[in-house]
Amino acid sequence: FKTDESEPFYMLDIIYTSMGQHDRAAEQFEKAISINPNDPRRWIRIASNFNLSGEYDKAIESINKVLSSLSNNALIYFQLGKAYIGKGDYEKGISLYEKSTELDSSNSDFWKALGLVYRKLGNQVSATKYFEKAVSINPIDYEAWMLLGIQKYISKEYENSVKNFLEASS
Repeated sequence: FKTDESEPFYMLDIIYTSMGQHDRAAEQFEKAISINPNDPRRWIRIASNFNLSGEYDKAIESINKVLSSLSNNALIYFQLGKAYIGKGDYEKGISLYEKSTELDSSNSDFWKALGLVYRKLGNQVSATKYFEKAVSINPIDYEAWMLLGIQKYISKEYENSVKNFLEASS
């Protein structure tokens, strides 16, 4: 993306989000979006801010405003999935996470998120499958190895769990 006058507000949005100041982040987002409403990063950020603050309906609302124009953006579907998972609509959330993986199968975060949802739902086989996919995509992803190690431990595959934790530590 080309840098424009909205960039400082976008960066302030990120910084305030990192500081946990979601209200201030939202103010900066509003300024950035008023300057450049077509930048998908802005909409992904605001959805992320709303998800982080537990305002799932607002995340869904903000994404739905731009979804048709950003329908090829995997991160938009990922944030929308997070909102539905946050609301407890796991079926819809899983469907949106899967859409993210269809659009960008190389993002290990998408696969880890699917694994976490399936773990929460008690589907250990699917959780393992998605964590394994995450480490196969990004073999240096520490978190993916940790999640897989925990998953193998839950499944009482202790030797594999040890291997995964050793991989995470290297």
